Amino acid sequence: MSLPLRDRSVRPFVWKVLLAMGIYLLGALGFSLWAYKQQERQLMEQVDQRLMVGASALQGMLAPDFHDRATGPDSISLEEEMEARRRFNEFAASGGFKYVYTVIERGGGYYFAAPTVTEEEARERERWYFYPYEDIPKEFVRALKDRRPAFVSYTDEWGTFRSVALPQRSQGGTWYLACADYDISYIRGLLVREAVRSFLEGIFFLLLLVPALWVIRELLLEIKRDLARAEESEERLRLAVESTGLALWDVNFVTGNWTVNGQYREIFGYGLEGGEDWLDTVHPEDRERVQRAWEDHLAGLTDRYEAEFRKRSAFGDYLWVSDHGRVYSRDSRGGPLRAVGTLKDVTSRKMVEEMLRSAKEQAQAESQARSRLMSRVSHEIRTPLNSIMGYLDLLKERGPSLNLPQDASEWLDTIQRSGYHLLSVVEEIMDMSTIEAGKLKVREDRFNLRDLVSEVEHLMSLGAQRKGLDLRVRYLKSVPDQVTTDRGKVKQVLINLLGNAIKFTDEGTVTMEIWVESVRDMGARSHATVCFRVRDSGPGVDPSIRRSLFQPFEKHGSRGGAGLGLAISHSFAEALGGSLELEEVESGASFVLKVPVTVEEPLSVTSDLVVEEPSLTEEEKRSLVDAISSGDRETIHRSIQGVSHQATRDMLLELFRNYDYGAMIDLAGEGDRNG
Repeated sequence: MSLPLRDRSVRPFVWKVLLAMGIYLLGALGFSLWAYKQQERQLMEQVDQRLMVGASALQGMLAPDFHDRATGPDSISLEEEMEARRRFNEFAASGGFKYVYTVIERGGGYYFAAPTVTEEEARERERWYFYPYEDIPKEFVRALKDRRPAFVSYTDEWGTFRSVALPQRSQGGTWYLACADYDISYIRGLLVREAVRSFLEGIFFLLLLVPALWVIRELLLEIKRDLARAEESEERLRLAVESTGLALWDVNFVTGNWTVNGQYREIFGYGLEGGEDWLDTVHPEDRERVQRAWEDHLAGLTDRYEAEFRKRSAFGDYLWVSDHGRVYSRDSRGGPLRAVGTLKDVTSRKMVEEMLRSAKEQAQAESQARSRLMSRVSHEIRTPLNSIMGYLDLLKERGPSLNLPQDASEWLDTIQRSGYHLLSVVEEIMDMSTIEAGKLKVREDRFNLRDLVSEVEHLMSLGAQRKGLDLRVRYLKSVPDQVTTDRGKVKQVLINLLGNAIKFTDEGTVTMEIWVESVRDMGARSHATVCFRVRDSGPGVDPSIRRSLFQPFEKHGSRGGAGLGLAISHSFAEALGGSLELEEVESGASFVLKVPVTVEEPLSVTSDLVVEEPSLTEEEKRSLVDAISSGDRETIHRSIQGVSHQATRDMLLELFRNYDYGAMIDLAGEGDRNG
């Protein structure tokens, strides 16, 4: 197979760079124009606001009925006109306006009613009241007609001005225009300066591109050199892979071309250049499965494509193959561009596996179904499920940094609950299978009873805290320090009983009481029965199901579970030589576990148990959180071994064995509060 890099060209990249530069220049010029327009708009808005304030103020400077009486040239006295002129002149001077005036309409003509008058205009004529406004802008006429303010900009020999015509209504109902003119000549000069500045900024940024162009040129040369080195490396890799006898395939989804090496043709007697769909060569019974795995990977649902199936050769027979591949190039929308992979003929291995399977069926016919179930559960479900739950815990911890939506967080919670439920069901099924097969083995472990109780209490306290329950542990009588029995089975039974109590109790308390009875002194060693009572404040057990309570696969209630926990616990208790019974109580449920133990030291009287809180130093907490975030189990295990507090270390090891990273994170936080 050949993967020629020399056919790839950097020329399209060069054109893209040039196009990007052109877009940049256009953007810079466009920004300069936009900045100019924005500045102009903002300045004009400020002027218009000032004009509106000035025009609105004119009404208060005149008599309320002034415009009602302004019906002709002699209707307003000279004294009143001069007083209005004085006020308007003073207002215009103090407000920075060029002119302020009012305009009325009489008989189809428009006249100045109360205008400002310059000294030159005053010398020209004595009265300006009712002077015709012959060149009134059409916008002012429309403003008076539509009763809406109008703005006009104009330029004459005295400068550039901005005017407003604000329709007003006098006391007697006469409509008139209150007008104000503002000199905006300085604004034009300011905008010209801003335009020049923006243009110079564009030139400055253009000059900045010169070193960037040189850098891009150097990058392109380096890319060419990298492509040449990659071609050499890929050729060496191709030779190394072909020496292993693997068939290689390479697909270009843009052109639709498939490329295979000589080993592929040697195995199957053909290549894939003829346009035939490779899925057509897959055995009909495997085709749907293989197609689904292939399409899932192309869609980005899986990290890699892996499938084992039967493939037709040029001679018409089918060979078992192991096919592995990966899309390593995708477009901006996630669509595949190119994928490569390897294919290996595993027909011989499949034949050996078939022979071994047949021999095993003949030798172990009676346990065929059970062995298949155990193998499937342990290999196909439990192992990948543990990995899934571990990475799911990490994903939940990193949710805030990934900006996941609220719906996604709720989905992760649902997946986690379902996963742990499935994992517990798998473990229970395996335990029950071992029990039914008569292969249950009881170990003789010498251990500290208080440490075991403390460990179980800490493990179950997290679940109780999440539901707001009060989990209590009490010693009713003296108990031995060191006992001998199967520690693991006692622990599992206690976890099952406390787990059920927490699961079926919505509020109140869950209590575990421990005491010793039936002590028999036999010299250096004594035999005793350690009793554990687990009682809750939940709804209790319906009397109608008491007889079937310890039967396997009997579910009672609707809160999950496979109906195996109590059955396994009952079987473990009997295997230990003890018992597990349901007590008659007025409210809630109460189970009593009795386990015979061997004691090698005198019993000591112990008061109520003081449960140690988890303790982690700040350094241990940071180390543990960083290790969990890395996802490497060896790193996590080393971090746990570095915890100085024995009870906390044992608790973390138990959670580590169960892949409960979420509880480990919670414990780290709790240790931070109590450490």
